[in-house]
Amino acid sequence: MSPRIVLVDNNDSFTHLLRDRLHAAGAVNITILPERQADRLSARDVDALILSPGPGLPDEHPHSLRLLAEAVEHRTPCLGICLGFQMQALHFGARLMQLAAPRHGVETRLQLSPGALSGPAGIDMTIGLYHSWAVDPASWPEELKLLGSDAEGIPMALEHRSLPLRGFQFHPESVLSPRGGELLAAFLREVERIRRSAEAARDRAH
Repeated sequence: MSPRIVLVDNNDSFTHLLRDRLHAAGAVNITILPERQADRLSARDVDALILSPGPGLPDEHPHSLRLLAEAVEHRTPCLGICLGFQMQALHFGARLMQLAAPRHGVETRLQLSPGALSGPAGIDMTIGLYHSWAVDPASWPEELKLLGSDAEGIPMALEHRSLPLRGFQFHPESVLSPRGGELLAAFLREVERIRRSAEAARDRAH
């Protein structure tokens, strides 16, 4: 049985492209759920949660914030992209800041440190940026490992130090992020490992 993955759509035009990139990376059982319809979903009912990019600020998407809190509580794997990344950082105490100029369709380079998705050697990659708000690096939470920042010091990638929570400020699904599929595939492999481990634990309990 394939992992059950829900992609919460925070009303963003990139969501279907993200789904397609996830399919290409190996996802089979993935459902797009509009954020406004996510009031009845529980993070306990899925194998993984993906919080999409989207317009506005995190507090304008209350169902996504609730699902994120549940994912943290129940250790459900959670991937946040752009707005989703900001939600993750804010959940652990970070603050946002508005950029002097929006960065929409900007291509830049990023050196990702070694991590759960970037591997033991890290990844040197080109990334695509589409945001006008960012996480204030001065407010970075201790619970989160910062895996990379852009040339201006803006946080670009995170992972929780003990939970299966991963996030990117950039868009791994964008054509401007040609190696982004590697990161999505690594997340899917992690989800599968966690699902199999949970199934084995339940079998032993019986």
